[in-house]
Amino acid sequence: MTNRAVRYAPKVSALPAVVNLTAYRGDSWQQPFVLKDSAGNPVDLTNSTAAAWATPNQNGGGHIVLPVTVGPDPGTVTLGLPPSAPAGAYQYDLELTNIGVVTTWIRGRLIVEQDITNAA
Repeated sequence: MTNRAVRYAPKVSALPAVVNLTAYRGDSWQQPFVLKDSAGNPVDLTNSTAAAWATPNQNGGGHIVLPVTVGPDPGTVTLGLPPSAPAGAYQYDLELTNIGVVTTWIRGRLIVEQDITNAA
């Protein structure tokens, strides 16, 4: 599956951005996001930490912790998917914390399609 960088010039009233994603179960999947300010410059993510969870759409309970990395390029946050994540439909969001301020930048649907080869 091809990854695409999502560029977003946020406005306070526009956060979180809605980005729906599809991944293939078991693949080494990553989705980079390039966060930009209203002037179109990459957001300074120095000292920022990121967190992302996905929860099932149906009565599945629990959540999946999605791996997130900040950087190395300015304004870049990369979302991953554990290879063991079950196929299904999820809601996810991605939060950044900087100096105690938590902001949800991105949210949306995450569809994890069942793989054929090595399907468990």
